[in-house]
Amino acid sequence: MRRDVQVRLETNHSSGCTVAYVSGDLDFGNAHELVDEFFRLSGTAADRPTRVVLDFEEVGFLDSSGIGAVVRLWKALREGGGDLGIAHPPRICWVMMTRTGLARYIAMGQTVHGVASRLAPPRAPSRGSAHPRNGRTGPPGEHRPRASRAR
Repeated sequence: MRRDVQVRLETNHSSGCTVAYVSGDLDFGNAHELVDEFFRLSGTAADRPTRVVLDFEEVGFLDSSGIGAVVRLWKALREGGGDLGIAHPPRICWVMMTRTGLARYIAMGQTVHGVASRLAPPRAPSRGSAHPRNGRTGPPGEHRPRASRAR
């Protein structure tokens, strides 16, 4: 039986970030609710948190649409000068994030505090600035490796 997505936001003062406790199933039918509910709860852009950890401990199922919702949220936070991480990701989340290369951009781990410690510090909102963990510019799709030189 499918469980609806629920999101609860709490400020974690010890780690300096906002934790979004997510429960339910993130699939094709309701993954958009993760992003919608986060923005509804977090208020206006001026009030929105910049360092966010999604706690997936209570997520029962996740498919590629759920990963897509995570990426949309990550991009929105990055454009606003923030960063996103995932605590307690289900095994399938680890696998999909690693295989797609997203694990290089979105911190993951088994504790909220551990993930929060790996988030980038808040910065001024801008588009296309270098990512602090890898120095690349823009979102993952915009990076093109240098062509190797023929000798």
